[in-house]
Amino acid sequence: MPAFFGACLVAVALARAAPYTADTLDTHATTYNKHAAEIESACRTRLAAIPDQYAKTLAELEATLIRNGDLEGVQAARKEKSRFEKDRDIPENTPSGTRPEIGDIQARFRKALTDALTDKHSRLAELTRLYLDRLDASQASLTVQNKIEEAIKVRAEIKKATFLLADALSYLDPPSVPEKPSTPTAPCRHCGGKGYLEEDCPMCKGKTICPGCNGSGKDLSRPTIRHALCRGSGKCPKCFGKGKLKTTCPVCATP
Repeated sequence: MPAFFGACLVAVALARAAPYTADTLDTHATTYNKHAAEIESACRTRLAAIPDQYAKTLAELEATLIRNGDLEGVQAARKEKSRFEKDRDIPENTPSGTRPEIGDIQARFRKALTDALTDKHSRLAELTRLYLDRLDASQASLTVQNKIEEAIKVRAEIKKATFLLADALSYLDPPSVPEKPSTPTAPCRHCGGKGYLEEDCPMCKGKTICPGCNGSGKDLSRPTIRHALCRGSGKCPKCFGKGKLKTTCPVCATP
């Protein structure tokens, strides 16, 4: 199911719980957990298929090398097949001296692993944003109805869901970790010896505020609801309101 179409179905399912009652939280949570489990299951299925696909591709490569009369290539393919049958893992980095054909196959399947996990976290992030929208609306409605205890329970769930969203987003856009030169001789003129550069955040353009709500922290179409992207803080969610991001210096951090 395409991610956009799936998100639309989830949005419809979450919206059907209105008007908000004491049972609204359970309804939303059940819907959210059901779809989150489906996303996790789909990812596990994709990941589980990759080892067999890798082994099959190695076998196809070996057959091609045999037909081409490439003895060294056949031996290299069989060596990799033997290693994989024992370890059942694809190396994070292709070892030096690896045959180009085998290196290309490893790179392709590393990408397949990354793509599966990226798709999972992207879909979980979108699902969680929708969930948080409904929880925000539930909390506001229950508060207006003077159902304070129920509203407090919803607020606690908002905190949990916010953590889940941050976890998914951290995989999709991990923070840059500055690297210092291993054997510095003189301060790098490019970064002043810091090992990193500070650049304007590409999301807020250095303005520090959330571009989706213009720093108000409110949904522009629904002013009573907190904006989902910045969680009502009004700060840019990418740079956390700093306006700057650190990136590794391309000069002194280059081997």
